[in-house]
Amino acid sequence: MRKHNSSHLEHVFLVLSERQQKQLDLQEVQEPYPVIDENQKRLPLLETEKVFNSQRFLAQLIKYLIWNKRNIPFLMLLLALPAALSFICHAVTTVNPTGLPIAIVSDEQSSCQLPKDYNCTHSGRPLSCTYIDLLRDKTFKIHRHQTFDSAKQSLLRGKTWGILHFAGNYTASVIQRIEEGQATPDGVVDASTVDVWLDMSNQWISNLLKRDLIFLTLEFFQNLLSECGYSPQVAYIPVRFEEAIYGDNIPVFGHYTSAGIICTFTFYLAVLFTVGSIMTEISVGLDRSLVAGMTVLEVVAAHGVIMFMLVGTQSFITMFLTYYVFGYPFHGSVTLIIILLFLIEVMGMAYGFMLSVVFDKEAIATYAGIGTVVMMFMTCGVVWPIEGMSTVLRSIAWAIPVQPTVESFRSILDRNWDITHPNVFAGYISSTIWTIIFCAIAYSVAKQKKICV
Repeated sequence: MRKHNSSHLEHVFLVLSERQQKQLDLQEVQEPYPVIDENQKRLPLLETEKVFNSQRFLAQLIKYLIWNKRNIPFLMLLLALPAALSFICHAVTTVNPTGLPIAIVSDEQSSCQLPKDYNCTHSGRPLSCTYIDLLRDKTFKIHRHQTFDSAKQSLLRGKTWGILHFAGNYTASVIQRIEEGQATPDGVVDASTVDVWLDMSNQWISNLLKRDLIFLTLEFFQNLLSECGYSPQVAYIPVRFEEAIYGDNIPVFGHYTSAGIICTFTFYLAVLFTVGSIMTEISVGLDRSLVAGMTVLEVVAAHGVIMFMLVGTQSFITMFLTYYVFGYPFHGSVTLIIILLFLIEVMGMAYGFMLSVVFDKEAIATYAGIGTVVMMFMTCGVVWPIEGMSTVLRSIAWAIPVQPTVESFRSILDRNWDITHPNVFAGYISSTIWTIIFCAIAYSVAKQKKICV
């Protein structure tokens, strides 16, 4: 205590301890650092002498399987999507509009309650009532109006889709027109004609309504001629439509759109799953896996196996429900359809991988995928045929990724064409070329971003 000029022994102990620590620190600084051999390479955790190693691939595959096992709700949603899509498309596009309201204005004074006259004099029940009966049989809803102005107001207010007007001497004029033939005066011809006004704002409903009215009028006159002792074939138009070579004489819109919907959504589901999986892989540590020795090929291959299992199941559900449960016509080769769907899935996976590499955020990649799929949906012939597009768009439609596969799918399905036909062959070639292009872009961008070596 006297030596260190201190009145406390604890203070002396503190001073001695600090002096000892300074001496130890000085010895560490003076000791030389170990020499490192720069030629000696540090071995990675995984062997990287091969581009593809089965053990690394299996490890990555098991990791994906475990990830999907932990996300059962997400898997159930992905498997429920094609079932819901098939059901909605079938319910929406396979039934023609029924129960359309029609306004009727008849100036004939006779009551429709009178018994029908079968001797072709029609002195009792007017023919306009027979025409209206046929309208009811075709599921039209009849709205009777006393005046044309009242019927027009109902059409302007959107309560009806059309107006049918019968002249006061409609029955007599029709009988006179049948009996006199070419000698029928123009006034009688006008009086025997049903005047129709339609709401043409909806193209599908108005065209179907016009078609049904034309067929109904032909049926009406055929029945009338038969009752009057004439050949009903006189009422036929001078064109005979024979049995259709492909498809049905009365096509169903849902049968036409099924090919485009299946191809487009097969591509989209592959893009959606790939973007989600790759972006998740990048966010949780793809760099660590690559540094440890994994290769991009092994990551993509493991993802491809899971993707083919999932999207293949989705395609099977869609095809089973559409063509087996709902009974859509299927006339082509099942093998060609399966191969084509497989190529579409590969193309979708390649496009999804390209989006995942090009964009840094999952939201942006997802938006890009949705936007391009909507564009493909509009241009691949689902909503409107290619022949009805503008000349410029029609000239480049063949270069749109999904469009040739839709035509190929439809040609196999409805026309039973084989792989040697150009329309079928083009779909396989187009999907293969676009897959190569997407993979090349993805690899080039990955090299620039140093994602792969």
